[in-house]
Amino acid sequence: ALQINSEGLTFQSPEVFGVDTLMLGGSVGVNLMFSGDIQNPRGQGEIVFSNIVYDTLQLGVYALDFVLADTTLQMSLADEHNTLMLGAEARLIGDFPFSATAQIRHFALDRFTSPATGRVTADLVAKGSLSDLRRTAASLHIDAVELNFENNRLHNIDPIDVEIENMMVKLHKFTLGLAGQKIHLQGTLPIDFEGADMDISGMSSDIQLSEVADFLPGVPPIAGRLNFDMRIQGTPRRLDIDGNLILEDANYVIKDVIFDSVSARFLFKNGVLTCKDLTGRINKGRFEANGFADLSRGRLDTLSLEIELKRIDYANKDFGRMLVDADLQAAGWRDSLRINGEIVVVEGVYDAPMKLQTFVKLLTNANRPGPQQPEIAKRVYCDIGITVPDSIVIANNVADLAVRADLQLKGYLARLNAYGTISAINEGTVKYLGRNFTIVNAVIQFDDPYKIDPVIDLTATTTIGAADGDYEIFLRLDGTVTTWQLGLSSNPPLPQQDIVSLLLIGQRRPGEVGTTVKEIDVKGKAKDYALDAVRYGIEKSGERLLGLDRFTITGELVDPSSVTIGIEKSIAKGFTLLYTTGIESWELHQVGASYDVTDHISIFTLHDQENLNTSVDLDFHFNIR
Repeated sequence: ALQINSEGLTFQSPEVFGVDTLMLGGSVGVNLMFSGDIQNPRGQGEIVFSNIVYDTLQLGVYALDFVLADTTLQMSLADEHNTLMLGAEARLIGDFPFSATAQIRHFALDRFTSPATGRVTADLVAKGSLSDLRRTAASLHIDAVELNFENNRLHNIDPIDVEIENMMVKLHKFTLGLAGQKIHLQGTLPIDFEGADMDISGMSSDIQLSEVADFLPGVPPIAGRLNFDMRIQGTPRRLDIDGNLILEDANYVIKDVIFDSVSARFLFKNGVLTCKDLTGRINKGRFEANGFADLSRGRLDTLSLEIELKRIDYANKDFGRMLVDADLQAAGWRDSLRINGEIVVVEGVYDAPMKLQTFVKLLTNANRPGPQQPEIAKRVYCDIGITVPDSIVIANNVADLAVRADLQLKGYLARLNAYGTISAINEGTVKYLGRNFTIVNAVIQFDDPYKIDPVIDLTATTTIGAADGDYEIFLRLDGTVTTWQLGLSSNPPLPQQDIVSLLLIGQRRPGEVGTTVKEIDVKGKAKDYALDAVRYGIEKSGERLLGLDRFTITGELVDPSSVTIGIEKSIAKGFTLLYTTGIESWELHQVGASYDVTDHISIFTLHDQENLNTSVDLDFHFNIR
């Protein structure tokens, strides 16, 4: 005879890095007794599972009783409230035939469906062979199941009967209720979707989309009505879908785009989806789409879609607003897609202030390698024209002018390119070093076949009165976005130092007019001035918002690999914490602390993760007079 007894054996998931582990924890208590011989063992006992947790799922407390005699194992499992009771019997010879029953009585679903709550009452009967579970047959009868979220309730109206045999799940007709509406379902589903056909039918009355969205975590608010009457047959590789789905008065908001009054009728026949009169409004404008898609082989085989947009009003706080019309056509074949058409900017206003931080970020991203593109972006080809027949007005802290555009976007989404021209019309002004320059000519030409790197050609002029007369200052910006050159000249001619002095303070440098001076790099000075202003603004904002004593940024802002940030914070009198780290290499950081022992002696310790070095220093500081 053998007896095993333990009041409780606690276990938890081990912390092993780089290897998947079983995220299971809890405690197990056992009281087991075995006797007999190896040919015919006998035994009985109880195993109690307490506080079992899988990942973050609390499974609760369960007790398992078993009796082993005459090669037959009988087991019963129940939770602490007897809401779940499972009984099973298996022969430990031959094919290991078994039978099992389960009684579920008002079993709480909260731990599985949080934040929704729910309960289920059901009975299960199953039989089969442990040596071949594919031959298992089972029947499930669900008397009641319900989920509750806030004021919404999903529940069964009729009992649900489910049969499992020959690896097929048969759903007898049943009805679900949702916010007063009904959904009817019936049919068969294969356990192995690749191995057999499905045949599922469903229909509904009008379903409020807002009620459905409440049960889907992370879905933004959506409204409208939906009803369907459909039948799905076949395998995922070859589906035959028949029926229709009707959408009415739907509303949806995503960032700066508002969809409302969206209605459509989708027809399914022999695996072909037809979209009829998909209409609605986008930001006060209207849209309409019609077309079809062949999905009979379980993937997009053929697609044809026409989209019309009328007076779509789009606004963005960082750039301004525009009003656009568009006619687009999408054609697909064998999981590839081509989009053609024309977008017309009817009106446009760029009135948001141009922030130096925004342009530093754009320059930084332009200098980085492109991110890994999703596979679908490599299969969608675009040939879209963008025209501005009248003008887009730029009216902000940098410029005041109107421009026209005639562009063509071509290429795959993974590597889209632009061709065409953006040019200023009439007179406008541009600001530089605090002065307004009148634009004489301004053109941006997109003609690089390999990348978006347009050629800039800008000439502007202003007149400044000085003690020795009036000077006409010319500003010239040319080159590409990545290799631009900025130049200043004047009439009468002056050294560039004098020109910059006139622009900044309204007078030339002290000294003789004819003095020969070393030319300065205007472009470099302008960039340094801009970046220093950005750096100072970020540092002061960081100190204020984060409540730090010091917040510093070092390195070149346009080269993120060289940028490091540092913070200092006093957490007690005489005790200060210090931390520095790289922007792109967070693991290369330093952590330090400083403690003032007296007014003249401090202890400073520093851990340098990059060089894997830790040091402690004694610092003496005196004021010597």
